[in-house]
Amino acid sequence: MSDPLGQPISDLIGHGIEISTRCQCARVVVFTPQVMINKLGPGVTLRIAGAKLRCKHCGERPALLVQRDWATSEGRDRRVNPPELPGWVRGLLG
Repeated sequence: MSDPLGQPISDLIGHGIEISTRCQCARVVVFTPQVMINKLGPGVTLRIAGAKLRCKHCGERPALLVQRDWATSEGRDRRVNPPELPGWVRGLLG
């Protein structure tokens, strides 16, 4: 199986996934995949994002966490369930 950190973040668009950053000062910032691509450029991966991002408060490189958006879970309300996740993402979800 290919390295999940080397996969393009663009594969996550439309899947109800958020990418949150956490650092030493306990600051948490949540990005959608589209916002992360807009900020860091097309073709960005989780590895590249982890190397480029820095906390504005403490200056540390934050840890990245991939998780499902709270509003998307199977069988909830009458919303359409998101498409099937790529296989490499399943291992990253906590």
